[in-house]
Amino acid sequence: ELDQRRGAYYRGVLARERTLDLQFRRARAHLEGVLADQRAYIYEKYGELEKGERAGARRLRIDWDSVPQPVEVHVHLARAVKDKLPRGRYAVMVSVYDRLGGTPMRWTRLGGYGLGANKPGVTKPVRHAGFHYNREMRFGQSVFTLLPSRASLRPSNVLLFELFQLAGPRQATDQVVGWGVLPIADYRFNIVRGKFKVPLMRGEHTHRVDKFYSMDKLLSSDLAHWLCNLYFEVRHLPRETQDPDGQLYSEFDVELDHINKELKLGSREKQRRARARARRDENARKLGLGGFGEGLGSEAAARPIPKRGEPARNWWERRKGIFRIERPNPPSRTLRLQSSEEEASSTIKGFAQDLKTWLDSRLHKSAKTVPMDDEAPAALADG
Repeated sequence: ELDQRRGAYYRGVLARERTLDLQFRRARAHLEGVLADQRAYIYEKYGELEKGERAGARRLRIDWDSVPQPVEVHVHLARAVKDKLPRGRYAVMVSVYDRLGGTPMRWTRLGGYGLGANKPGVTKPVRHAGFHYNREMRFGQSVFTLLPSRASLRPSNVLLFELFQLAGPRQATDQVVGWGVLPIADYRFNIVRGKFKVPLMRGEHTHRVDKFYSMDKLLSSDLAHWLCNLYFEVRHLPRETQDPDGQLYSEFDVELDHINKELKLGSREKQRRARARARRDENARKLGLGGFGEGLGSEAAARPIPKRGEPARNWWERRKGIFRIERPNPPSRTLRLQSSEEEASSTIKGFAQDLKTWLDSRLHKSAKTVPMDDEAPAALADG
């Protein structure tokens, strides 16, 4: 009896081991399939990780610190205007000054305002009714200007915003009714960018206010010097440069390989790696191995391995080629519907023929036959 118990115990242990081994194999196969799918996706999207070029073929970069920075200033609105300004048309102009209370900076060919005809430095006129409940003056327009390069930028450089009241029936000329300034350099001495709110002072820009402390002192002494707040956003535009051959390059696509540009050839290291990959793929094809998918089944060895240099039609074709995964084509829905209709019509025809035969036999039978209610199910069952 003790031997029987030991045998039953060992048989139970072996059964549990076989169950665990089977479950482990299934989990391993599932994990390999998931990893294969992930490898295929990563290879298709990112490719392979390769070493960089040697120092002799280092990429050339343009020093953008010496190139002027074009910016777009999107003027949102002027808030808390109310009846401080009379009824009329107003516009905002942006210009670059060397310092607060200094002189404007102008480019010799471009001028001091805007970046050309399509990128002006002044907004279009906006009407203001001039009542106390007209709190905001919405512009929603962009103005453009060219700022100094980072190498020639000075901490004292500022952007000057001027609010103009345009000429009308009661006013013969344009008049500056408010002004505000924004430093061009931030705390890291980079060109400023982002969203800002700047207070506008009443009147025309004066050279007597040459420090931000003076502005703060004026506002603190008398709030009547404050006109409104101007809300805007400064955005950087891509810079451009021109090489000696006259070709124009933008800031985001000027990284060039000098050897490839001049000789129209790839590097020797890339060619060597391509030949090594071709030899490795050829050896794997001869041995029946599948690279990443060698553990996915024995049917993989019978299918050809695509070359990595050949572009696939889409990701699914590349996935099937690399990992030898084929899905059976689903049957056509049109054929399935046609076959179902044919079966239904043949069934109805057979049922009608059986019913006609049963009725003919029923008419020729004698009165001693079984009643019709009992024979009909049998005839239908035979049909």
